Amino acid sequence: MRLAYHGMKVKETSFNTVIETDFDENISKLNIVPQDIGRVLLNLFNNAFYAVAEKKKLLDGIFDPLVSVSTRREAG
Repeated sequence: MRLAYHGMKVKETSFNTVIETDFDENISKLNIVPQDIGRVLLNLFNNAFYAVAEKKKLLDGIFDPLVSVSTRREAG
């Protein structure tokens, strides 16, 4: 997430957003391929930062960007 944020700051030096996180600490370890999930998450974060930056431009700066990321365990 921070990599995507800093990448956006390099492209648009005026870009700024609030990032909120809420991670479920009861989630156990997952068997995943780190490189694959890393690419997926990087793309999601890039898209989120791009979307809030575009919305701020569209609304002439009256929009305060916020990107919220959370995890939770669900049954099944």
